[in-house]
Amino acid sequence: MALNDLRMHTVWSFIRASPYMNLYFTGILFFLKQDFESLYFAIVTLLVAMSNPVLKQIFRSIYSLMGINEAPILGRGGRPKGATNCGAFLKFPDTESNTFGMPSGHSQSIWFFVSYIILSMYDKHNTLFNTKHLNDKVKFVSIFCLIFFAFLTSYSRVVIDKCHTIQQVIVGAIIGIIMAYVAFILKGKIHKILNKHLDVKK
Repeated sequence: MALNDLRMHTVWSFIRASPYMNLYFTGILFFLKQDFESLYFAIVTLLVAMSNPVLKQIFRSIYSLMGINEAPILGRGGRPKGATNCGAFLKFPDTESNTFGMPSGHSQSIWFFVSYIILSMYDKHNTLFNTKHLNDKVKFVSIFCLIFFAFLTSYSRVVIDKCHTIQQVIVGAIIGIIMAYVAFILKGKIHKILNKHLDVKK
C-alpha cells in the first residue's frame, strides 16, 4: 500500500511506533523506580519484542516445509499483496516489505504490554503501579482504555497500513497475551530465587 495522508497522520504514526513506545515507557519506569518489578517489566518487554523475528522465521519455515502460502484457519503467512513500509517508522522512498507477516509483531508487543499491566493492576503484591487506592470504576476505565489502544493498534496494521491479515494480528495478540501470563507467573518465582541467592551470599 502506497503512502497517503492517512498513513502519515500523527495519530497513526504514534500507534505504528508503539513497540518502541512500550520499550521507552518501561525504560523510564525503571529509571524512576529502580526496583525489581520495573526492571523485570523492562527486560521481558524487550525479550518479547526480540522474539517476534524468531517467531516469524519459525512460521516461515513451517509454511515453506509444507509448500503452502496459506494454511487452514491461519490463512496467509506472508504480507498482504502490495504491503509497503511495514516497520515502526515510515521510510522514504516507499518500498515493498519483504519480511514475513505471521505473526504480527505490533500486535504481539502491544497485547503483551497491555495484558501485563492489567495483571499487575490486580496483583495484591504489585509494586509496579500503585493501584491499591483506585476503586473498581477507575480500574475498569483504565483497563478499557488499555484494551482499546491494543485493538486500535491491531486494527491499524490491517486496515490503515495493510501490512497484516486479520489472522496475523489475532495470532500475534494471542501469543502476546500468553507471553504476558507466563512472564507474570515466572516473575514471583524468579524474585524468590534471587532473594534466596542474595541471602546465601550475605
